[in-house]
Amino acid sequence: MENSSNQMENQNGEISLKKYLNILLIEKKLIICLTLIASIIGVTYSLIKKPVWRGEFKIVTKENNSSQNSNSILSNNPLSSLVGIKKTFDNKTTLEILNSQSVLKPVYEFAKKNDPKLNLSYKKWVNQKLFVKYELGTEVLVASYIDENKKLLLSILHEIKNKYQEYSVSSRKNNLSQSIKFLTNQQKVLSGKYQKSLAEFNKFTIDNGLGNIDGVFSLDDSSRKGSNQSPLLNQNTQNFPDFTPQAYNEFSTQREKSEGIPIAQRYAIQFANLESKEALYNQLSTLLKPNSQTIIELSKEIESLKKSLKRPNEILIKYRDLQSTAERNKLLLYNISENLELAKLEQVKQLIPWQVISPPTINELRESPKRKQIVLISFLAGLFLSSIISVVKHNKKGIVFEKEDFEKYLDIKFDGYVGEDINLNTLFIKKFKENLNKGEYLGILKLEDNDSDNSKYFQKDSKIKFISVEKLEELENFRNILLIAYSGRIKIKTLDKIKEYLKVYKNNIKGSFLTNS
Repeated sequence: MENSSNQMENQNGEISLKKYLNILLIEKKLIICLTLIASIIGVTYSLIKKPVWRGEFKIVTKENNSSQNSNSILSNNPLSSLVGIKKTFDNKTTLEILNSQSVLKPVYEFAKKNDPKLNLSYKKWVNQKLFVKYELGTEVLVASYIDENKKLLLSILHEIKNKYQEYSVSSRKNNLSQSIKFLTNQQKVLSGKYQKSLAEFNKFTIDNGLGNIDGVFSLDDSSRKGSNQSPLLNQNTQNFPDFTPQAYNEFSTQREKSEGIPIAQRYAIQFANLESKEALYNQLSTLLKPNSQTIIELSKEIESLKKSLKRPNEILIKYRDLQSTAERNKLLLYNISENLELAKLEQVKQLIPWQVISPPTINELRESPKRKQIVLISFLAGLFLSSIISVVKHNKKGIVFEKEDFEKYLDIKFDGYVGEDINLNTLFIKKFKENLNKGEYLGILKLEDNDSDNSKYFQKDSKIKFISVEKLEELENFRNILLIAYSGRIKIKTLDKIKEYLKVYKNNIKGSFLTNS
């Protein structure tokens, strides 16, 4: 069922296409005439229209090494993101800026001043006459402009180029000014922080005896030779988990690296005292009883010394914290100061604008009118419109061409087609004549509005009588009727009239055919 329905749809599609092709062939004179007129109009328009020219230039928006260094000052500083300063814009943002009034408004005013016919707003002027884009995958900017006046076109291109180069320099100057302002403020802030942290560090060092009384550490070199820690520490600090020899050695090493002195001498007396007390305790414990007053007093003294030696670990932790804070502020201040000097140095340098790699030039071929394209479009438009007009005209006339239409309007199934070969048609009629009784005639009803010469299709024969659509009442005189439909020569209105007669004489119709002329 599906296959049969698909075949029906394909057949109907072929019939419709064939029908419209026949209509176009019939109306070919009208189609040729209208298409020719449209083509002539297109040619004339392309000749009289004033030509429009396109000019362009290319410029590299990538900054040179010197400018890149100046822009990288803030980008290398982690604090720059806090103030919203960016090193560069992406290409899309750059295009928006370059097309903005802040850059091109003077060029727009220049164009209006020199072209009185320019009645476009700034936005329409940018969208319709100026075209700016980046070449794919590069930093090369291509700016093009269109105008009828070649001289004015070249002048406007130079104005645009100059404005773009001015923007490239001013943008970097503004960036440097923002950098210097930001770095100057940061330098003041960090200088205060560094002075404060350094004062706290020095005060803590002096208060805890980690240096000389004037705050300057100047131990002699002999104290730094050999082992990094006192032999007393190796022997006696194993009983103090809060202050291990490793911790003491690490602290001493850091101090020696940063200040150039050891600090073991500060606690050498306490460790030596503890060592002597413990030695005495070991000696007396073998001689005296554990509850001896001497042993008890000595034990208390040892415990007191141990507690006093726990204090260095807390001092060392705070010492490290104050020292790292001071060093961190010093490093930040150094970086900010260095970047500030670089920014000031860049500011006094002469900034180089974007480099033009292709100067403003006008293309050899005009932008418009494109004559070949206009003529082709005019031809196709004329052909399309004339075809539609032909189909509408044909349908309005109501003339029938196709076999399927004849069958639909007459409610009769046609047997086939009749050609223009007289000999074949004579043989074709012969079989109908053989079935005639004596005294009977074969009546051929010609389905055409205007009666025409029938010798084109059939030889004259006494047994054949032709019936025109104007004398349909003669059908009652024939028991053998043959329908011959002439494609394109009869209207639907006439077929409706014929249909009523054919209902009456339907049994007398022996065949129905359509001419294939």
